[in-house]
Parts: sequence; structure tokens; C-alpha cells
Amino acid sequence: MKHMEGGYIGRQETAYLLGIPLYLNGVFTLESQYAYQGGNSTYIWVPLSIVLSLGIFLLLLLAMERAGARDLGELFEAGLGKTLGRGCMALLALLLLLGGLAGMMRFISMLYSYVFTQSVYSSISLWIMGAVFLLAFWGIETLGRLSKLLGGLLLTLMLLNLLLPLESYQLYRLYPIPGNTWGQVAGYSLRHTFFLLPALLGGLSLSRSVHGLKYIRSAGCIGGLGAATLAFLTQLAISMTYGYQDLTTIYAPLYRLDMGMLREGYLFRMDKVSLFLWLMGELIGAAFFLFTASRIASRELGLGNAKPAVAAFSVLMGCALFFEHSGGYAVVEQVRSWLVRNGWLLLLPCLLAGTLGGLLGTKAKKEKDHANL
Repeated sequence: MKHMEGGYIGRQETAYLLGIPLYLNGVFTLESQYAYQGGNSTYIWVPLSIVLSLGIFLLLLLAMERAGARDLGELFEAGLGKTLGRGCMALLALLLLLGGLAGMMRFISMLYSYVFTQSVYSSISLWIMGAVFLLAFWGIETLGRLSKLLGGLLLTLMLLNLLLPLESYQLYRLYPIPGNTWGQVAGYSLRHTFFLLPALLGGLSLSRSVHGLKYIRSAGCIGGLGAATLAFLTQLAISMTYGYQDLTTIYAPLYRLDMGMLREGYLFRMDKVSLFLWLMGELIGAAFFLFTASRIASRELGLGNAKPAVAAFSVLMGCALFFEHSGGYAVVEQVRSWLVRNGWLLLLPCLLAGTLGGLLGTKAKKEKDHANL
């Protein structure tokens, strides 16, 4: 059973493990032309989407407690039956893989465009994918301890990077406020919510490795609220540095903001440290998505070990990265864009059916047991 569970981690490790991918995917995967068209309201809807995903996470936790489910898979099976429940978990595994792939693609493109400009794209992809595979292969305990070790440093560095260019921030760049209509802000928030939600749902699928639902609840709240706060500060800093018309043409504005200030200031050597911690954060986040999807596949297929699934999914993700660079960039970007904008169409029915079915099924079971007394 321990091989299946992959070990156990505590509350702090889980909080970092959930918070890091939430923040990085919430900030780095934004499409500039889509996010900043007609104005800039990202400092509103990006953190709001994280808070909304946290609310859904807590609602599912409540349903799991009432249904007596130990993890998300048991909740779906209780509410939808074994076949449909497994289908929903398979969909979650797919969304986790796509979420991890989206973060890696954007990060590798940033490295290729700004850092390793003389390198071959496939070489960067190979090193990144190899590191992600090893972290996921070593399991949840390795990921948890590494995230706890580096998460605090990443948080400190991000706050420092946001404070350094304080004098260059200008409030007038926020105008027009909120930048988009409130209807557009609500639409962006909801779509981004269901893009980020699989990270928290992955945490629910690993609840047995976090010593139960009580610990996953507190860890999810800490990680989610921390990611939302940092995302708000980050997007606000970007919005006060660049106008929204400029942001539509800037790729990875956070990197441009931080690296430009670090290299021009007294802490110019910190750009290497900052890049290293960002890279480690992305590796941890992508490995978390990969491992969680592999654990789900192993559980549903009845395997005793997640490592074969980690290896298989790593090959698929590596092929997707190479396909993107070898002429399939437009296709991969279309899939990723569709996932961001319309992924909720796939996820929402499963969540509603699983939650309501689990609660109603539990109620019916209690009434039947009471009638048999």
C-alpha cells in the first residue's frame, strides 16, 4: 500500500506543493493578447480565480466528509458509480497533464527567448523534461520536501523583486479601471478558475498521503490564499509598470520586469538566483502535475506503483514538447488556448454530478440503514 501511496507529507509541504503551481500557472501561462485586450484587469481576475478555485475545493471537501470518501476518486465513484467515476478521474488526469504541459511550454519559451538565446529549443526541453521526470519518479515525499525547502526562498525573492522597482510604479498606468467591463472580468475569472482548479483537485486525490481531509483543508487554504495574494501583488506591479497596450506585445512581462530591475540595480547578481528559483518552482509544479496524474492512473488501473505511469506520461509530454517545436506550435497553442477558455465545459459537469450524487447517495444510504433498524 505504501508503494501505491508514494509516502506521506505534512501540512507545510502540502501548502507549498499546492501554492507553487497555482501561482506559476496563474501568472506565467497568461496569453498577453488575450489577457490584456481592451484594458488590464488581471490584478483583479487572476487572484479572484485562485480564490474561486479554493472555494470549489472547500465545497468538494465538505462533500467528501459527508459522503465518507477518503479521496476525490471515492467521492466520484460514490456519486456517479464506478464507471463514470473512473471516467471523471481520467479526465482530471488529462487536465493535470495539460496543465503541467502548459506551464512547461511557456517557461521553456521564455528561457529560449530571453536566456538561452543561442541554444537549441529541443535541448532546453530535454533538460527540463528530464528533471521533471526524475522529481515525479522519486515521489510525493521528494516533491514535498523540495517544495518546503525552496518555497520560502521563492516567496522571499518574489517579494524582494516586487519591492525593488517601487519608484518606477505609476498609478496612472492602471487606467482605465477596471480595464475591462465587469462582465468581462467575471468571464475571465470563471474561465481561469477552471484552468487552475485541477491543481487543487489533484491535492484532493492525494489526500491519503496528507494524513486525511483535515490536513489537506488547512494546507489548501494556506497555499491557495498565499498564491492569490502573491498573484495580486505581481499583477498589480506589472500593471503599474507597463500600459495595457504595451503588455499585449510583451512575452512574460514578469521576467522582463524583474530581470531588468535586477540587472540595472545594485543586486544585478540576483538575476541568476531569481532565475534558478523560478526554474525550480516550475520543475516542482510540473512534476506535481505529472505525479498526481500518474497516481490517479495507477489507482484506477489497479497498479501497485505509480512509477510506470510516470514514465509513460513523461514520454507523452516529451513528445508534445518536441511536436510543438517541430512545426506543431500552432496546434499545441490552440489546444492550450481552448483548455484555458473552455475547459470548464468538461470539468463542471463532473464536479456537479459527483458532489450532488455523493451527497444524495449518502443521504439515501443513511435512510435505508435507518429503515433496516
